[in-house]
Amino acid sequence: MEQVELPLPAARVVMSLMPPPVLSRMVSALVHKMERRHPRMFKNLERLDKATVLFEPTDLPHKFILKIGSKPVSLELAAPDSEISGAIIRGDLKSLLDMLEGRVDGDTLFFSRSIVVSGDTSVIVGLRNTLDREGLNLMDEVAAVCGPFAGSAIMAVTVFDKIAKRAKNHLMKIHDSLHENKRCGCE
Repeated sequence: MEQVELPLPAARVVMSLMPPPVLSRMVSALVHKMERRHPRMFKNLERLDKATVLFEPTDLPHKFILKIGSKPVSLELAAPDSEISGAIIRGDLKSLLDMLEGRVDGDTLFFSRSIVVSGDTSVIVGLRNTLDREGLNLMDEVAAVCGPFAGSAIMAVTVFDKIAKRAKNHLMKIHDSLHENKRCGCE
């Protein structure tokens, strides 16, 4: 089966509109499912030096705290004013997911300024090396939370994404047409 990427526009909207307690529960369920599906990755994350990493998606109203180097490894929704002493990774959701899934090398994202890293960079290097060995696909991980309906969930998300892209393209054509008519005085 073809690898399906998480549709970012839909993910941004859902995560932005979702109440923090609901998003927190969903993140927790996702992490527990991933722990069962990727035990080696979680063991390797537990073996790293104890650290906290704050992920700040610049296009979402939420931050996430990853705690590694102890059992259990955890990923939690952070309070809006959270500050940590470990490491911080800032970037848009696409760049953060590209790094997580290994589609784009973290160094490339860093040097292109798609992500900004501050704090203890050795923590980030260890985290990146651990994640690079795993080959995650977040859409598969999210779908796995749906249990026996995972295939149907992927299909539904794929169809929704195609419809949303068509609607966006159609609206952009209407928008461009209206602006073109305004420029030539054809109103």
